[in-house]
Amino acid sequence: MKRTWIYTPFFILILLVVSGLAKAQETDEPWPPAAASQASDYGPWEIVILDDQNDVGSYLSMAVDQTNGIPTIAYYDATAGDLKLVQQIPGNCGPNQEWNCTILDSTSSADVGQYISLAYRGDGGYGVVYFDAANGVNRFTSPVAGIHGEVIEYVPGATVGLFNALTYDLANTPHVAYNRNVSGPEDFGYANRIGAGGNCSLTWSCSVVQNYAGNISIDTSLFGAIGIAYNGIGGFLGYAHPVNSGGNCGGGKWQCDSLDTASAYGTSLYMTRCLFPPCSAPTQIAYYDYVGQQIKHAVYVGGGQGNCPNNTNWRCSVIDSVGQTANYGSLGISLVMVGSQPVIVYQDLNDQANSMVKIAYPQADGNCGSNNNYYCAVVDDGARGGGFVSVGSALDAVVIDGRIHIAYYDANHGDLLLAYEPAPVSPPEQEQVYLPFIQK
Repeated sequence: MKRTWIYTPFFILILLVVSGLAKAQETDEPWPPAAASQASDYGPWEIVILDDQNDVGSYLSMAVDQTNGIPTIAYYDATAGDLKLVQQIPGNCGPNQEWNCTILDSTSSADVGQYISLAYRGDGGYGVVYFDAANGVNRFTSPVAGIHGEVIEYVPGATVGLFNALTYDLANTPHVAYNRNVSGPEDFGYANRIGAGGNCSLTWSCSVVQNYAGNISIDTSLFGAIGIAYNGIGGFLGYAHPVNSGGNCGGGKWQCDSLDTASAYGTSLYMTRCLFPPCSAPTQIAYYDYVGQQIKHAVYVGGGQGNCPNNTNWRCSVIDSVGQTANYGSLGISLVMVGSQPVIVYQDLNDQANSMVKIAYPQADGNCGSNNNYYCAVVDDGARGGGFVSVGSALDAVVIDGRIHIAYYDANHGDLLLAYEPAPVSPPEQEQVYLPFIQK
């Protein structure tokens, strides 16, 4: 059947977006552009306790409903072995009971809720993927779709779902990347929900992408293109995306590239997802280099203009020195976009005996980065009651009306915390004063 393209104003708009992206990715100019030299653009920070019942928050994922701006956090209750959810609606937790905490899954098994990934559909309504430790499977719950505790993939004698990453496309189809701890070279899985006739469960279609993946992050572009950042076997930063043919992994259906050979842990991925120009933010990844003890940033620039050790289509830069986790452990890290500016939120281990939560973003004449082209600032220094505690081993961030919100874990107290930039307060209207009229 012959297809006729109708060049509507919206389609022309999309072409402009694509053209802008291509130019942004091929330019020799550094990306991201540094902001003007100034004091910290973010803060002051309000820090509140959302949930302090049991040991909560050691695994968490945060997202925002774009239809109403309400932030939502899915998190693990380690004491009860439950998956919980908190939303900023009047309820039973948080300051002045302005948040509502609820148990999302306590019935699938005796221990559910680790390795969480939460995402919102474009039309509202969230989905959560998480690990069921008692049964060794990853599960999917989406109240808006009437789904509770659905198994994505079950492999007899194996463990599936030690790392999970969830995103939705514009058709509201969920896509999941995850680790499969099975024997042989089949440890990096990808699945999308097809509703019926699945090959790994009744409702999911699954495929093997690569031989290992940890600390996985996934996202979709405006046109539904999937991108996955991951820590590959042997310790490298990898990036995978599907191709029509000729790929080097996933049976030729995926292209898997190594970007940085240093041990990369705790990756967080951002892919451009915008509807209107200007839109020039390319794919980028914030990640932790265990060997170098550094936070790094990789951005796709194309045209061989980059400097990453294994792929010159990407530019890699050092952001901050943060110390080293124990036993190759992950470090809390997230990446958000405020307008066209990337902001990296991360855990810093080496400034003092405790850990702290910090942010970093491009800024001319900054205080961190390879050429002092980033500004690093403390969000939470861990000061509690005259002492210090460790915070941020699990964290995630979102942007609401241009203001950053950070959910993170207080490891010493087992509490779920939130740091956020309060909305600006409008000055009160001044009453107009009328002077008495004096006639001379």
